Amino acid sequence: MNHTARTLSALTIWTVSMAIFFLSNPTRVRAFTMTPLNTLSTSRSVTRLNYFQHQVIASTDLLDTSNYESKRVLQKRQRKWIEQSTHYYTTIMKNEKRRTKGQLKNQHLRQHKKNFQIAKKLYFARNKIHNGDLSHAEVIYRRLIHELSSEEQDCDHAQLATSTLLLALLLQRCNRYDETRKMFDDFFHMVHKEEGDVFECVCCAKVIQAYALFEMKQGNKKKSFRLASMAVKMDEDLHSVFRWKQFREAQQLVENNQERTLSKES
Repeated sequence: MNHTARTLSALTIWTVSMAIFFLSNPTRVRAFTMTPLNTLSTSRSVTRLNYFQHQVIASTDLLDTSNYESKRVLQKRQRKWIEQSTHYYTTIMKNEKRRTKGQLKNQHLRQHKKNFQIAKKLYFARNKIHNGDLSHAEVIYRRLIHELSSEEQDCDHAQLATSTLLLALLLQRCNRYDETRKMFDDFFHMVHKEEGDVFECVCCAKVIQAYALFEMKQGNKKKSFRLASMAVKMDEDLHSVFRWKQFREAQQLVENNQERTLSKES
């Protein structure tokens, strides 16, 4: 009896325990949890980081390259400017032969530097004319003429003649004829004052020839012929100017006036 009661009690306790266990529905507990990485997002982040790093490196290289190229371009422009200005100066001066004694002097380093500075100024003025800035070009020419004519000694007539011719052409282009005539007169009087009545200078002869052509365009035939005759005395190579119809007519006009004058005196 006692044995049977104990068995029933044990069975009852086991049944109740199992019921409580199943009714409680316990959740499983993990010691730790591992969440899988989002491999796609991580890959994109790494790729983006590498991209920005490459961009920074590329930008730095590009900046260095750009600075280097800018320096090269600047140096190339400077060399081109020097070459063109020197070539321009040589071109306009190549026929400016000076034959009188003391005109052909030894070209020292100082003189070379001076010629180079004049070349740059003349070429700069030429560019200003091409760009339509005629007033700036005029300032350059006038300043250069003033500097050359103000030299106490070793005044280079060739450089002064070239600057005078270029300014005279510019003034004619602007229809400023009175100022053009004054430029020629000032040059002629200055050279005449320095050299006297008898002198031979090719560069000066060309300025006087240009003066003669200017007066011919203005209708002053007699004055034009006298100036042309003076230029030919300085440089016989300019004698071909008398082959022009205008100068032949001017020569005939001057000769007729001389004949009339002689006939009146007689």
